[in-house]
Amino acid sequence: MTRGEVMVYDNRYVRAWFHAYSGGVTCQAKEGLDYQEEEPPFTKSVELPDNEYAPDDVKAWEAVYDADELQKMLSDAGIDVGEISNIAIAERGPTERITKIKIEGSKGAEMVSGPQFRLALDSTRMQSTLVDQFQFADGQLRITGTGYGHGVGLSQWDAFKMAKDGKSPEEIVKAFFAEGVEIRKIYD
Repeated sequence: MTRGEVMVYDNRYVRAWFHAYSGGVTCQAKEGLDYQEEEPPFTKSVELPDNEYAPDDVKAWEAVYDADELQKMLSDAGIDVGEISNIAIAERGPTERITKIKIEGSKGAEMVSGPQFRLALDSTRMQSTLVDQFQFADGQLRITGTGYGHGVGLSQWDAFKMAKDGKSPEEIVKAFFAEGVEIRKIYD
C-alpha cells in the first residue's frame, strides 16, 4: 500500500523516527533523544488512548540494578563517579519523561541526560524514560515505567491500533508528525 511513498516536510525528507510503544504520549526529539540541534519542525507530541494491543510488558515494566552492576554499566558508558551514593531524577520534560539524572559517587557528581542514562543501563531493561518510580535505596536502583523506546515520532503499537481501527497508512503517519508533513509517491 505504501510502495514508492516518502514523507517530506518543506520538500525535504524527514527523519521518520519511530519506537515500539509510546506509553500513551509521544514526545519531541529534544526530550526523547536529547537531540542537540534545533527541534525539527516535523516532530510533535501526541496523546494517545489506551491501547489494548500493546503487550503488558511494555505497558508496565520494572528494572532493578544493584549498586555494583550499576557502577559497572555507567562506567562502561563513560560515566565514572566511583562508588555510587545517590541517583536522582533532576529534570523531566513536557511529557514527564526523564531528561536529566544526577549521579553522585565517591569521585564526585555527574549530570547525564535521561536518554544517555537509559542507554547506559540497557534499553531493553530500562525500556523508556517515561518513568513513574525511580528509587535508589539499600544499594539498589528500582525503576518502573511504561512505554518502550525513545518516544519520538511514530509509536508502532499505537500505529497498529490505528490500522486495526481502519486508519490508512497516510492517516497513521500524519497523526504522529506535525502539520506540514506530506506523503509523496515518488515511484510505482
